[in-house]
Amino acid sequence: MNKQEFLHELEKSLRGKVDDGELNRQIEYYSSYIRNEIHAGRTEEEVLEELGDPRLIARTIVQTYNMKDDPVRNEYKDTGSFDDERQGNENRNTLKSKISMYLVIAAIVIIIFAVFSLVFSVLRIIFPVIAMVILIMLIIRMVR
Repeated sequence: MNKQEFLHELEKSLRGKVDDGELNRQIEYYSSYIRNEIHAGRTEEEVLEELGDPRLIARTIVQTYNMKDDPVRNEYKDTGSFDDERQGNENRNTLKSKISMYLVIAAIVIIIFAVFSLVFSVLRIIFPVIAMVILIMLIIRMVR
């Protein structure tokens, strides 16, 4: 088994059992671990043999992931590690989408006020003319 086969088997074993973020973190972790060990002078075969079966690793990851009171996860949450970083990114994306939505609403409100303002400005100019025409027509009718 080589690195790509190991990572593929790990991904296949995790898919559907953990969320995509966790799956990507685990694949990146093991990919990076293998790469670093090879750069440190070990062979790929040695590293993969040490790691063992990717399906067993996946089972352990899933069990840990599904634990309700996982002390490791709680520790990371308390110290501000990867869970906080992921949540921070989600909060930033949510904030960006909310800001975008508010900007669109503000633009629509400004356009509506501009249209009403324009309509009332035109009516303010035309109304006296229309009133005079109606008054003249009434006077002409009365005179006849």
